[in-house]
Amino acid sequence: MRSIVIPFHALDGGELQLDNHAQLFPLIHSVGADGAEIRKERMGEAELPLKATKEDVYSVPAELFDKNGRLNIEIFQLAEEMKLHGAGALKVSLGHYIPDVFEIESLIELMSHFQQSEVLYVENDQTSYGGKITPMEAFFESVSFADLPIGMTFDTGNWRYAGEDLLDAAHRLSKYVRYIHLKETVMEGNHLITAPPELHKESLCSRVLSVLPENCPIGLEFPIRTKAEAVKYVNHFKRSEKDAGYSDVRRSNGHVHSR
Repeated sequence: MRSIVIPFHALDGGELQLDNHAQLFPLIHSVGADGAEIRKERMGEAELPLKATKEDVYSVPAELFDKNGRLNIEIFQLAEEMKLHGAGALKVSLGHYIPDVFEIESLIELMSHFQQSEVLYVENDQTSYGGKITPMEAFFESVSFADLPIGMTFDTGNWRYAGEDLLDAAHRLSKYVRYIHLKETVMEGNHLITAPPELHKESLCSRVLSVLPENCPIGLEFPIRTKAEAVKYVNHFKRSEKDAGYSDVRRSNGHVHSR
């Protein structure tokens, strides 16, 4: 069964509206989820430090590489914040990865500050430079031989903002994925908005999950309004596509087909 993570901001609105992160941890366990995603941008000074666990993710709106393609030195401090809170993973976006500028030694130095049980997640965001398949693929290929505790956060909704094909991204990047941000994006007027995924075998999210690794934690990054909804989504996505009986969603010649 999959591990399920609930991000703080997924509970905005409705009966599950939270005032602070401390309220998130007991709620997570009461609905059967396994971890929380802490959002640095939503934290107040009074919350420091949190009492997180290694199942929790510390998410920060920071880019791994700056505009010049150099490692963002802020990440060193963010890694210390992750430790302070007790979380097991730090999540950032890729930023401006430039192959000719990238020096793996700087990344090795950063990762030397991580304990064996800690991991750095690098996410595809909604930008034209950090949300594209090609730079994500190039980055992970460049670090794959170094055996560093770095994995990809595959955000199912962000690819559409960046003008990329979700299923193409899943096939090309699946082997690097360690954490999944699950959501759908739909048009509302002239804008894309985040929406809950449909819960059937032919839904886009189900098709994508059949391609991505089954042992990855899933972050439910879409609006969850009630405790009953939370329980429903947690129970549904704890099961892999195989567990759920979706064996008729299968791969053939690099594509996903459903009957």
